[in-house]
Amino acid sequence: MDLYQREILDWLREYPDLTGAQVYDWLEEKLGVKNVSENTVRNYLNEMRDFYHIPKTNVSRTYSSVPELPMGQQAQVDFGQTVVRINKEITNGSTLSLSCFLIRDINMLSGLIVHFEPPMSFVCTRMLSTILGE
Repeated sequence: MDLYQREILDWLREYPDLTGAQVYDWLEEKLGVKNVSENTVRNYLNEMRDFYHIPKTNVSRTYSSVPELPMGQQAQVDFGQTVVRINKEITNGSTLSLSCFLIRDINMLSGLIVHFEPPMSFVCTRMLSTILGE
């Protein structure tokens, strides 16, 4: 973890409310770190907070309920990533990482799921903006 101390310290000074999970994700996404556990990152982050006297700040967020709208006028949207196992008879059980986009009417159990391989293609981006009316 000491190899990444400078980056983590910069992040911590800029965002004192960072969690271990966020730093773990950033290490993977921004620096390509794969050989460390989330628990190790969390412990290291706590040690750095103590050593550099950077207390964790709690940023309060304001949440409020959204008024109920008629069917078809309110949607739930989410992005995510998952790893799927491909038919093992054909591919010897290899896996594929899929990035996903989900949109559904909040009154319905089913929705539209679009999956794509990063980076998001122009076609997929165009389709999403058409769906979202942008």
